Amino acid sequence: MAGLILYHRTSIAMARRVVRHGFQDYTLTLGLTRSGADHEVEVTGVWLTDRPIDVAIGPPGDALLEVRLGLDEKAISPFAIGGDFHDAKLWIVPARVLNPRVTVCIKEVDPNTSWWYDRHTG
Repeated sequence: MAGLILYHRTSIAMARRVVRHGFQDYTLTLGLTRSGADHEVEVTGVWLTDRPIDVAIGPPGDALLEVRLGLDEKAISPFAIGGDFHDAKLWIVPARVLNPRVTVCIKEVDPNTSWWYDRHTG
């Protein structure tokens, strides 16, 4: 599948669910500064970046998904969050746009938590 390779961090359990059943939308509140006034912006969709974001500065989660999107960057530009997020581009894309056009795989998991998950959830 040609197109973009993007990244999404989440829990191990949710990563497995996404691989099996696809993404679901979440409502996120982002603190943004525009024209010198701080305010929060609420967006709904799936958080994606053009490179892996460290859990210390991005969304929490012990699993990193690699999302191969069968669209180019221009096609998802309406969902871009302006500027850079710690040197990465950020999009919040609705699940209905993503799911028919993606291939998802678990790229990595935190080894400190993956053993516990596998052992206790079967």
